[in-house]
Amino acid sequence: MTFVESLFGLIPAASTGQQWTARSLQVINWGGYAGHHEVPFHPDGTLISGGSGTGKSTLLDSYIALMMPHTTPFNGASNGGASGRARGKDQRNIISYVRGKTDDRLAGDSVAEAVLRGDTGDTWAAIAMTWCDQSGTTLTALKIFYVPKGATKNEECSFFRATYGGHFDLRRLQEFAVGRFPRPILTTNLGLTLFDTDSAFYTKLHS
Repeated sequence: MTFVESLFGLIPAASTGQQWTARSLQVINWGGYAGHHEVPFHPDGTLISGGSGTGKSTLLDSYIALMMPHTTPFNGASNGGASGRARGKDQRNIISYVRGKTDDRLAGDSVAEAVLRGDTGDTWAAIAMTWCDQSGTTLTALKIFYVPKGATKNEECSFFRATYGGHFDLRRLQEFAVGRFPRPILTTNLGLTLFDTDSAFYTKLHS
């Protein structure tokens, strides 16, 4: 039975039956995932399992961060190292994930964040998903997050949205972090297509 036949005629007759399937998810410096990590996906399906605190929700939140606007709340299971009510303003956000926040700690009369990186200087993170369709065409969507030391709001950070025709290795970004990822480097040297708005980025992905 073909893919089209298996869906009880819900797909228009003119459809080719082709679809995009995820091939891999990459993260750099996202939550507890320090450095570069890549999760390959099997074409027939992939199960991610593990005990509490092993990073399952962190990976799911990386996909939310990539595929949704940066104001979208992350899932409540990620908030073990945060404070405040679930999905509130004090919960997991882009900045806390980029810094790898692990806890809140007392510093004199105030509360300071315990983080894996970014406490003594600027830091950055990146997320990428690569898809392939049945014709063999491959596309990668990625976001880069640059968080200066002391930043507390998204407006104080630099976010980049991009696509790449093929599989893009996020480790290629490393050497350009010092310069805060200059746009000419991203486009000319790395061949990325940048999008200035969420709307333009998601329009490209959904098409």
